[in-house]
Amino acid sequence: MVTCRCSNRWLAPVALGLAVVMAPSAGHAVADRARIARAAEALVASQLPSGLFPYDFNFQAGEGEAMAPLSLQNIARQAGTAYGLAEYDLYLGDRRMRPAIARALREFDRLSVPISKSRGQAMIEWTGLFGLPFGRYRLRVALGNLGLLYQPSGAGRLVSADGGYKKAWAGTTALALLAELHLFRATGDDRFAGQRAAWLRGLQTLYVPGHGFRQDPTVLEESPFANGEAWLAMAVYADTFPDHAGIAELVAALDRYFLEDYGRTTSFGFYHWGAMAAQARFATTAEPRFATFVRSITATVLDLPVPKRDSWANSCSFVEGLISAAAVLIASGEAESTLVERLKRRIGDEMAKNRGLQITPGSTRLELGGGAVLEATRVADYAGWFLAGRFAPYVRVDFSQHCISALTKLQRFRIDGEQQPR
Repeated sequence: MVTCRCSNRWLAPVALGLAVVMAPSAGHAVADRARIARAAEALVASQLPSGLFPYDFNFQAGEGEAMAPLSLQNIARQAGTAYGLAEYDLYLGDRRMRPAIARALREFDRLSVPISKSRGQAMIEWTGLFGLPFGRYRLRVALGNLGLLYQPSGAGRLVSADGGYKKAWAGTTALALLAELHLFRATGDDRFAGQRAAWLRGLQTLYVPGHGFRQDPTVLEESPFANGEAWLAMAVYADTFPDHAGIAELVAALDRYFLEDYGRTTSFGFYHWGAMAAQARFATTAEPRFATFVRSITATVLDLPVPKRDSWANSCSFVEGLISAAAVLIASGEAESTLVERLKRRIGDEMAKNRGLQITPGSTRLELGGGAVLEATRVADYAGWFLAGRFAPYVRVDFSQHCISALTKLQRFRIDGEQQPR
């Protein structure tokens, strides 16, 4: 029998360590709670009958992307939005999110396709053939012709944008699974247990022993984004259901691979998901190796030159990783370290910019950088959403989701997200 660990115990060591060291000012915390609620309420109010959310809107062009057919990026960000709302509810307790999350999960279930791997495929994977660094195109074609890339049937399921397998991305399914796990942890409601089990099996089908997750069933390649998202999903699943058959062994194998592979050469696309996954694993295990990993990849990322565009663009997704890194380092006893001071400064700078990107209620104009002003009646329809950047009169569902998640993490870990003195 599989049992659930639903007490949020996995956050306790980190939260306790941060409560005194980095508590934000009360006024700032209250203002951020209002910002989160405004964004979450706006997303829920915009939810379509299907359970999905309007994808984007360009105020200058006066149009957004059509919701049919769904693009790969759209469906992935839809799943991310459900996850962000579920994260907000789980840690800050906004029960109003739950019907919207449930509607989204039902739609992800409807969009899911069956998948499994044959015994022959499993045997080939164990030989290491899937991980060969050469001849991969010919190998993929040959395996595909032999039906050894995947079986379009079975108990596993992957969320697909169009009912096909090329758009059944591992990252999308990982985010849908995270949304369900967070909803379950918040409510104990087991109505999506079937979807949870099927999405877990789907991800296990894309896992290659000794490596990470294939990006989708039609290729051999991994994706930094999908790897980070899937590692986080597996970490949360293992903590929620620690006695699920084989989950401990799978997560241990993923830990070894990701700590070694991404610890050597940090991928910016992997960073924020990887830092979040490492935080989840550190909070569960208290193993120093996760703090070592976070310290290494964070120092590397902070040393990278900041592109000019990043000085004005929405950076909430990046900040999610920075906050998670700070949580690990402080909980491991490094609150006074130079690296944590750098993190605090960067988080404060980035969030000062990001907070200013939220559209305020009643707005009919956007004040862009350089003194430019855009008058657009549709601006009022997106009050609460976050813009893509200071010079970008454009909203997209994932910008708001990541800002909800970043602000939620500031509250959850009690990290000061105010600008620091120079």
